Order: sequence, then structure tokens, then C-alpha cells
Amino acid sequence: MTGEHRQTLPRKPIACALPTREARTRLAAWRGFDADYLLETEDRGTEYVALYARVRDSELRLGRLVDQESVCCSFATWSIERTAHQLRLVVTGTPDALAALSIR
Repeated sequence: MTGEHRQTLPRKPIACALPTREARTRLAAWRGFDADYLLETEDRGTEYVALYARVRDSELRLGRLVDQESVCCSFATWSIERTAHQLRLVVTGTPDALAALSIR
């Protein structure tokens, strides 16, 4: 991990088909979640990894966000790995797919 702290979805993804209001709500949810729990991120080209503190609230919120993104951004694979103290969000896809998510 780079130790770099950044937002998981800093702006509306290029490929986002959500109506503007819903996209703003989703981005606000990501920003709030990142502000509360994000520890670090790493961009591996075809894989984006974000580590979050693991507490009950973070598990519930990240689970909801990943469920939503898995439906609307199904061109990437969204998964959550759990350790005793951290949640590891892994988003995989082609470099173009991850770029379309505006993660980069």
C-alpha cells in the first residue's frame, strides 16, 4: 500500500448512468464513508484497493455501497475482504473500466 489517502470515487464516474440527483447522493455517501473510515488506497492498474477501519458501521455502509456499485457499475468487479481490524475493498477491471469509474 502506498499510504496515500484519497477518495474512492472523487467525482461522478464517466460511465455513470445514474440521474444527477442520485449520482450526487451516491458520491456524498462515498465521501462521507471515506472521511470516516478510509486508511489508505493503492492503484494496481487493473485493481484498486482501499483499506478501511472495520467496525459494525463501516461493514454495513461499505456493504451497501458495494451492492449499489455492483449493480450500476457491473463492468468492474467489487468485493470486500475482511480481516480482524480492516475491510479491504477490491475493485477489479480493465484499466479503461477503472478509469471510467473516475478512481484515477
